[in-house]
Amino acid sequence: MAGTLPDRSVVDLHHNDFLTCGICQELITDARILPCLHSFCFRCICARTESHQSEQRPALCPECREPISVEADSFKNNFFINGLAELVRSKTAKSMQCTPCGLKGRSSPAEMKCLNCGDGLCTDCSDGHNASTQTHGHQIVSLGDLREGLHDETFRQLQRIQCQQHQDKDVEYFCQSCHLPVCIACVIFLHKDHNTQPITEAVSFLKSMMKSKVEIIRKEFKEVSKQEMSILSLTKALKKKRELKTSRIEETAEREIAIIKSRQHDSLRKLSTETKEIEKEHNTMLQELSQQKNRIGSCVDFCDSILETGKDDELLMLKTTIVDRLQQLKGHAMAIHKTDALTVAKDDEQNEKQDKKQTTQSEASVSQTISIPSRYNMKFQRTFSAKFKGDTKNPNIKGTAYSFGAGLLISDLANKKVKMINSCGKLKQEITVDGFYPRAIAVAGDIIAVVSENYLCIFTLKGHLRTKVKLNKNKPDEGLPFTYSLAASDDVGIVVGNIPGDKRFHVYNLDGTLKKYLDCSIRFPLASLSVTPEGDIVMSEWGSGSLRVLSSGGKDRWSSREYDTGWKPNGTCVSRDGTIFAADYHLGGVRVYSSSGKKCLQYKTKRDGLHCPSHVAFDEEGSLYVIDAKDGINKYTV
Repeated sequence: MAGTLPDRSVVDLHHNDFLTCGICQELITDARILPCLHSFCFRCICARTESHQSEQRPALCPECREPISVEADSFKNNFFINGLAELVRSKTAKSMQCTPCGLKGRSSPAEMKCLNCGDGLCTDCSDGHNASTQTHGHQIVSLGDLREGLHDETFRQLQRIQCQQHQDKDVEYFCQSCHLPVCIACVIFLHKDHNTQPITEAVSFLKSMMKSKVEIIRKEFKEVSKQEMSILSLTKALKKKRELKTSRIEETAEREIAIIKSRQHDSLRKLSTETKEIEKEHNTMLQELSQQKNRIGSCVDFCDSILETGKDDELLMLKTTIVDRLQQLKGHAMAIHKTDALTVAKDDEQNEKQDKKQTTQSEASVSQTISIPSRYNMKFQRTFSAKFKGDTKNPNIKGTAYSFGAGLLISDLANKKVKMINSCGKLKQEITVDGFYPRAIAVAGDIIAVVSENYLCIFTLKGHLRTKVKLNKNKPDEGLPFTYSLAASDDVGIVVGNIPGDKRFHVYNLDGTLKKYLDCSIRFPLASLSVTPEGDIVMSEWGSGSLRVLSSGGKDRWSSREYDTGWKPNGTCVSRDGTIFAADYHLGGVRVYSSSGKKCLQYKTKRDGLHCPSHVAFDEEGSLYVIDAKDGINKYTV
């Protein structure tokens, strides 16, 4: 076969894993090529696919993970790799026996090798090998020269591929009609009416076509590499930005901590000075009181004694002195105590006012560092899907929440599972249990709360079921006309609304025990519930077409009805500074309200491909996730 070897030695190629099976890690034997152009030993790839088939797993290429057929006859012979592997075996064989001597029943070490027929030859047999007309033109080389690579090119050129129909003949032609290499016998008998041509001519056209296609793919490779570098650059820039922001946040926090510690030190020093002065006054007062106590005590003792044992005339003679002394001591101790109590009360009141003032200043300073600016803006980042491998149906998202420990949480009713997704849209974990129909979802502390039909299910952040509470004992477990609404926070607990036949909110502790009932005026149904950092309850109230905010006691804080008459808000969420985000299903967008009820932004998500947003969630890094009821998730920077 015509052609030249690559510049590198095939032994070097073998050492670079070019001829090594990726499964057994040995020199490849009976190489078979897959559609993805990766090659493996025939026995290895058959064993791998059979193992996958027995485990009911899809068979994948061990190198690139592309799906492959499990039929053994679909693995084509890789003549190229097999030819190179044969050369490597000939060069690396430690010893070889003489082939003609073996046919005669003798065992002789070979010192030469015929490159045409592949026979090993001892010295005697090599001298006579060219004496026959059939072997006269064969090329015989020493094994030493062969191992040193002096005959690699000749070895490869003399390798032949036998015809599949006539095993004793080499392929020399190519049938263009059948796209098959054939021998001369095939051309004469089986392909006599077909378009055939010598292999050298067919290869010339094939090489030209392949080079053209390889150049196109090489450009694709460069483009993919360019995109990879672009993503790596963006990732590096994002990491640098995150480090910079982290540094700024830490510096701000350190400054605030330093200010607070300085105030703490000043307050403690002032408190110490004031208390020492008061202690000194107290000690002085105690000394005076001790002296007065002694005076009063001695007076009382004298009076008791003279009243018991004194004579009448003696008492009358001392009347003036005793009465004057009693009058002198009367009320003196009370005057001292009243003055002292008044002084301490005034000091405590002043100190309390000063402490409250400093606390307010500190809180205002900290709030200024973490609050969202008065002008709100949303910047679209990316879109990813809520449908993952293993889903048997298209998602039907009924609720969403965010937790620092668990990531973005979505309840998929269609697939009966809760999905935990990271900020890049990758699936971290799934929660599913028997008889699970997840709808509303909320998270607080180390628990995840999910409404499943008529039950409140409480899970750990690892996805383990802690407890299951029946919400309405007077209603069936299934077939509810409208889903419950749900919210949770560390301070308030778990709040459940939309309870059929009950206009109250049910408030549970995070362990699932009933905490209280909350009476309030609601126009049902509710689309969602949220809880603010202050413990207020945000209601997405479809009955009135507005957002309403209630105190933890059920009193109205504010309502959006004065701004948005007839609006139908969907899912809501609240950021750490109290900013409220509401999904606008009908108009296709998001509305943003400050904690005081002022509408700050109305953003259209239709421009980003999300037409009917149903749910929103806000994370700790300032990103907002806007989700529709199916599987679209848009991520924004706020």
